[in-house]
Amino acid sequence: MPISKAEIVAIRDQLKKDDPALTPAQVLQGVRTLVHSRLQGEKPPPYPLPPAPPGKDSIDFLKALDGATTAEQRRLHDEAVGILAERKAAMHASVPKDVQIAFHRERPPGINDPHHYAQMLHGKALWEETDKLVGDALALKAVS
Repeated sequence: MPISKAEIVAIRDQLKKDDPALTPAQVLQGVRTLVHSRLQGEKPPPYPLPPAPPGKDSIDFLKALDGATTAEQRRLHDEAVGILAERKAAMHASVPKDVQIAFHRERPPGINDPHHYAQMLHGKALWEETDKLVGDALALKAVS
């Protein structure tokens, strides 16, 4: 369920009540952060990492096996690395072709694959929606 204007105003009022020393800019930043967090919960990022087999999903599992000394430990480490690689490949393959093409055309700095590009677009869209909701609820004027 989308967040309402009344909820956004209530968030602002609660922040002001909790800490009267906050500047208007700090209150606005707090409101934006809380609204954005709520939107992230309602709209998770696209193309998530597929689940790992039971017991093989922890980075700690890999770290524990990093200093493997026995042949069995080395085999388990290699298996865990392979599972992670397969999961990442499946995640990247789930990105639609049009997004992959857009990534290869745009190549934004710091984004090194179509999956992260899709997630970057999702994040940008969420921040734009956050700013629109907060701006409408608090009657803020757009600054260009």
